[in-house]
Amino acid sequence: MDRLAETLDQMDITPEERDLYQVAIFADSVQLQIDGEGRVLLPQDLMDFTGITEQASFVANNKTFQIWEPSAHAARLEEARRLSRSAGLSLSTINLSGRRPAAAPAKE
Repeated sequence: MDRLAETLDQMDITPEERDLYQVAIFADSVQLQIDGEGRVLLPQDLMDFTGITEQASFVANNKTFQIWEPSAHAARLEEARRLSRSAGLSLSTINLSGRRPAAAPAKE
């Protein structure tokens, strides 16, 4: 959250845009509680909002993680894979220099 706040502070955006980001990112954030056995306790309103009941999926997301209702995550994963395939994205298209790879030549 600190890193997000720092990044937001450095962005060249209008005060109105900054306010929208702040509301979208920080307004509903909560400090999650951990029980005595090391399990994350989700607030009931968050569980209700996400549809999480008995099980949740903890999903790696680069340097963070996300918590999903399992069937919603399965649907999101399938959609992401479909979109990646149609866009020609794969591990081999990742350029470690941080630059976007050149577009592939058009197929005739």
